[in-house]
Amino acid sequence: MTLRYVDGTGPGNNAYNGLAPNFDGVNGPKATLTAMEALPVVAGDLIHVRPTSYRETLTVGVSGISGSPIEYRGDYQGLIWPGNAAVCRITGSDNDQAAARANVILASAKNYRTFTGFELDTATSNPVSLLASCTDWIIQKCVLLPSVSTFVNVVGASQARVTVQNCAFLTSANTYGIQFTHTSAVDNAAHLIQNCLFLSGSRGINSVRVGGSTIKNCLFRGINGAAVRVETALTVGQTITVNNCIFEAVGTGLQATVAGEIVEDYNNLFGNQT
Repeated sequence: MTLRYVDGTGPGNNAYNGLAPNFDGVNGPKATLTAMEALPVVAGDLIHVRPTSYRETLTVGVSGISGSPIEYRGDYQGLIWPGNAAVCRITGSDNDQAAARANVILASAKNYRTFTGFELDTATSNPVSLLASCTDWIIQKCVLLPSVSTFVNVVGASQARVTVQNCAFLTSANTYGIQFTHTSAVDNAAHLIQNCLFLSGSRGINSVRVGGSTIKNCLFRGINGAAVRVETALTVGQTITVNNCIFEAVGTGLQATVAGEIVEDYNNLFGNQT
């Protein structure tokens, strides 16, 4: 594993090699996530990111491998840069008033990637867009703030094992939290959403022909549509499992297209319209 560093607060420089948190005359941090990715990073790399606002789209260009993912980790606790505990933000806005970019993290057919400890916000489309069958992603300890469309959008016939955990989705009125979708049926995707907060928005988690996901230990509150929705029918026998969740003051707690698509237990539903 190689430790790498990004510092967008000023001391970082894209001419540096990214191999130290502070420039020591030989090694020093990159200034942008894009420059770090373009090294390129390799399987097993852990990239520490100093808190500040990164106004860019990180287009993921490299896959990790099983047992050696590539992780970007926001240093929001100030462990790498002591005294600098703060929000580590990737944003699609150049002025904190309007969105200028469609995505903040964009990947196509890239696997074994992990993002930890970021605020992701203000995209014209999807802050996190995983296209063309990305697999084995982990998005954790992140806060996703209002954008125009779906916050985490996963597309593709071979999509599999996307984990979203310990995240908060603070969506706006017409947005979705997470969507798994494809134009034809995807079976046994094994996606996992756990320990997350879905607050407001149109839908919490939406599935379009993608079966085999598990949702557990989540709170859905104030969503005006369906908190968990199978929008288009799954393959017969495929299910979405929902356990140990709280649904409060939402339009519809759980909505399938036919009986049996959603398997649920140990959930608490109260104050919902349906």
